[in-house]
Amino acid sequence: MLAKIEPLAAAEIPLAVQPTFREENEQDAAGKIARMKWGNSLNSGFQIIPDVLFRCQKILGLEVIDLVILLNITTHWWEYDDLPHPRPSVIARRMNLSTRTVERRLAHLQQSGFLRRLEARRKNGRMVRPYDLSGLVEKLKEVSMMNLIQRRALRPSPTVIDAD
Repeated sequence: MLAKIEPLAAAEIPLAVQPTFREENEQDAAGKIARMKWGNSLNSGFQIIPDVLFRCQKILGLEVIDLVILLNITTHWWEYDDLPHPRPSVIARRMNLSTRTVERRLAHLQQSGFLRRLEARRKNGRMVRPYDLSGLVEKLKEVSMMNLIQRRALRPSPTVIDAD
């Protein structure tokens, strides 16, 4: 069970947890590094997923199958306000599972507050059932603060050498 953590306002976030100038520069170079690591395979598409989803998978109570289902859904989340809507049968085919297995895990993810499957609606002439992933986003925000604080606490302190 995920412990309830009260969100902090930006002013309450300890300076040790706020991004440093180095981290911001690292983010700017991420595209170049990704291209060097993955080469042309990025041309087929890629997604940006917070590491905390993997690092805190156990804390979040996610089983491997749940994580892969979530990754399949987020593969379709290209724009913030354009919710993903892959069919369970598509996810099942990719994972070599039955559609029913994927539907059961989706129901579990919904009951656990990671996602909400919205009512069917028409989009570009066809009916889709989007996934609202705001529950996943909120859970990741909660555990990411804990994760950052723990990771920063484990970093060695910089050594100050006195010039005198």
